[in-house]
Amino acid sequence: MTAYLLAVYIHVLATILWIGYVLFWAILIGPLARQFKKPELAQLLKRLNESSWPPGLVPPPYRLKLSGLGWVPLAVLIITGVFILHYRGITLHFVVSGGLFLSHFGQLLIAKLVCLGGLAIGQLLITYRPSPRLIYLELLTTISIVALSVLLVR
Repeated sequence: MTAYLLAVYIHVLATILWIGYVLFWAILIGPLARQFKKPELAQLLKRLNESSWPPGLVPPPYRLKLSGLGWVPLAVLIITGVFILHYRGITLHFVVSGGLFLSHFGQLLIAKLVCLGGLAIGQLLITYRPSPRLIYLELLTTISIVALSVLLVR
């Protein structure tokens, strides 16, 4: 039970970090998109995406690019999510046999996993070509995943 609770806490913490990351982009990009023309905005987004973090605390070779910060919580969410599902009895055999698709929990989980796949694809696109529309779509997808998560644990 302790490992399960630790996984849940880490999962929630990673969710908070992910939402903060997405909100950072959404809050920053909204005003910038109105102030700059497309070529200037594209250049600014590219430079922002390539910025290192944390700026002063960590020596330069060990800093992450700002776009890389989105991958860390996403990877943690996937790893802890698989552990949590396994602990709750959702095994690969249960998924392959189709039993998962028959329950309300399974249908919600599938919707969440589809959104998560879209989130990963969006993060990949944002890493190489950030755009305001894509960033807002990531925010909407993140909110949808949180809503589905609440329904799953209810």
